[in-house]
Amino acid sequence: MRRGNHYGYASGYASGCALLAAALGTGCYSGLGGDGSDAGAPASPPSSAPRTGAHTGGTVVVTPRGLLVAERHAGVVVRADAQGNPTARLELGGELGEIVADGRGRAFVADRAGDRIVELDDGETLIEGRNVAVVEPFGLALSPDGGTLLATSVAEHALVAIGTDDLRERWRIELAAEPRGVAISADGGEAVVGFLSRGALAIVDLD
Repeated sequence: MRRGNHYGYASGYASGCALLAAALGTGCYSGLGGDGSDAGAPASPPSSAPRTGAHTGGTVVVTPRGLLVAERHAGVVVRADAQGNPTARLELGGELGEIVADGRGRAFVADRAGDRIVELDDGETLIEGRNVAVVEPFGLALSPDGGTLLATSVAEHALVAIGTDDLRERWRIELAAEPRGVAISADGGEAVVGFLSRGALAIVDLD
């Protein structure tokens, strides 16, 4: 399956769990066994070692300076220290999607209401930097080398790849309706996209 033309869907909890575990490098809790009983244990034990590779977005991400929190409905990004005390704040206005950080002082946040992705300088203060137009962005993920930012567009049903050096669009593919979160495998070879109202995941070949 190649980007730009093809992607696949994996249906059902077992397939989805295995794919997400592979993408995120974690174990997979199967929940119920085939006979409806409690399976009781992860399909594989999660690694206790820190993971390297791709950076996946969310409402809370860890950075060298603490936590970055996307207050989605308030349209605010807040940085907090290890004790949860706010240390910096940046108001963007409107509804936000996810936030992702590269671990080197730079972050990106999906300004869903503003139809843009905003680059943040996570220094002494939170500073709004460059931005790139994407219609209703939501999910974000960075490639292992930090050179590519993947974003889901809710309104355009698309996965968009953006170069982080110049914030220019590299390519996009059409997805099913209501795409949300996206994750990239640790080797950068695949992306997995989740959906709001579909019991499947889209698997995109990035090679």
